[in-house]
Order: sequence, then structure tokens, then C-alpha cells
Amino acid sequence: MPMTKRMVAGLLLGWAALALAADPDEIALLERLKSMYPATQWTSVTRTPIPGVFEALMGSNLAYVGSDGRHFLFGHLFDMRTQTDLTAAKLAAAEHTSADAPAPPPKVSFDALPLTDAIKTVHGKGERVLAVFSDPNCPYCKMLDAELAKLDNVTLYIFLLPWISPDRTAAQAAWAHAVPERAHDTAVLDRNLRLAAQVGLRGTPLLIAGDGRLSEGAKAATELEAWLGSGENQERATNPTPAAEKTQ
Repeated sequence: MPMTKRMVAGLLLGWAALALAADPDEIALLERLKSMYPATQWTSVTRTPIPGVFEALMGSNLAYVGSDGRHFLFGHLFDMRTQTDLTAAKLAAAEHTSADAPAPPPKVSFDALPLTDAIKTVHGKGERVLAVFSDPNCPYCKMLDAELAKLDNVTLYIFLLPWISPDRTAAQAAWAHAVPERAHDTAVLDRNLRLAAQVGLRGTPLLIAGDGRLSEGAKAATELEAWLGSGENQERATNPTPAAEKTQ
């Protein structure tokens, strides 16, 4: 049916109302975050009652971000006058929405990983093994690095990825510093990217335990210990040889 002038006018008014409802600062910050951190799935950006601070939703995770897109606060925001947790409801809604998201990637074979393309670090006896896909410029990867340093009795294999650094400079510098004898082998970054696609990486950081379980995102050291420990009993029951010995 052809559109009448009245119908066209109504549509134009509706589009104008939507345009006015959209906050340009929220839109600008959302685009800035997507540009600065392309490996992260940004869902939305919303103003908070605090001037200059925005609520940024990343799947089922939430952070409070400055307008520069650089400074982040993680935690809950409270309205003390009304004794209201302003964050809890948003997180509950985000978790409910993420329940319909695609299932996490299946387990992978740790023994099949090309560990020579990773930066190896041994803490203590190094009897446990953990592979980490990490971008040197990813803020969550930097948070995870500090927590990994607290772990004991683990051998870490860090696969560097130049995701947030399009010019690869940060990833190349990190590789050259950690493995100076292979500083010229910058093709390792391309191999790591291909490997990341094979294991189903959706964002950094990604962790792979010795039994092939995967975990996405940064975690506190206590959470990492619990996650690693949940698979250790089964590993010992099926294979009494320490996992670190198999990978050396």
C-alpha cells in the first residue's frame, strides 16, 4: 500500500524522537571502547549518576568507565540515600541474557598445543600447567598477569596475540624481551592468531588447563587456584605422571 503524507510525517517524527533519545556521549564512548578494545564484546554504554562516569556492559560483565575510555572501576555502585545497589540488577539482567549466548568452546588437547610458540615461565616445581592467550595491551590481560604471578607450582605458557595493537609493536616487544634468542621470529604472532581461531577464542584472555578445560576472562588468584584444582583430582586418577613432565 502506498504511503500517505501523514504516514511519512509520522515516521519522520518517530525517527526524530529516537534520535533525540540517543545520548551522543554514550554513543561516542561505546564507539571509542570498540575501537580501543576490539577483542572485547561491548554491549552498551549508559550514563551513571556520577558526572563523567559511564556504565559499560560487556556480555555478562559490567564496569564503570571514564569518558576517556582508559580508566575502569570494577565493583558495585550504591545509592546510599536509598540504600540501593545500582549494579546488582544490571548484572542479573546481563547474566540472564547471556544464558542464551553460544556455549563456550569444547575442551582442547593441551598436548597438541605448540608450546614452543609460547613464553614459558615456571613457578615453584611447575607440576601444574596452564596456557594463556594474552594481548599485551588488553587491560584484562594485564589484570590477569598480576594474579598469575601469585600462583605457585605451575608452569605457564603465554601465547601472545597482537589483537589490540594493530601495528603488532607491543606484542613483538614482549616476545623479544621474553625470548631474546628468537626475537627475529615475529611470525610466531601469526601462528598464535591461527591457533587462537582453532581453539575457539572469542576474546582475551583465554586460559587452557592441563586437562583441556577453557576459561575466558581475568580471574583472581584464588579463583584460578579453585579452577585449576577442580580438574587436578581427575588428572591424577587417570595419569599419575605430572602434566609438566609431559610437556617438557
